[in-house]
Amino acid sequence: MNAPRRTNLVLTHDAGTVTVPSSTLMEIAVMAAERVEGVRVLRRRSIDLEPARVRMTIAAHPDRPLLEAAQEAQAAVADALGAMCALDARVEITVGELT
Repeated sequence: MNAPRRTNLVLTHDAGTVTVPSSTLMEIAVMAAERVEGVRVLRRRSIDLEPARVRMTIAAHPDRPLLEAAQEAQAAVADALGAMCALDARVEITVGELT
C-alpha cells in the first residue's frame, strides 16, 4: 500500500509550525522561473515533496541559448524555494516550445 502523498510543507520551530501548501510552493517556483529573461512557464508543472522535486515545462525565447535559459530558471527556482521555504528541491526543466 502506498503512503499518502504530502501536499503541504510543514516546518516546525520552537514557536510552532508553519504550513505552506504545495500550490503556494508552485506559485513561488513559477514566479522565480518567469523572472528569467525570455522564459515563460507552461501549464505542465508539478511539485512533489518526497523527494523534493519540481518539474516544469517552459517556453523559451529563441534569441538566447536554450540551455542557458533553462539552467537560469533551474537556479532561480531552487534559490527561491530555498530562501523562502528552506526547501532544498531538485528542479527538472523541459523546454516545451519556443516563443
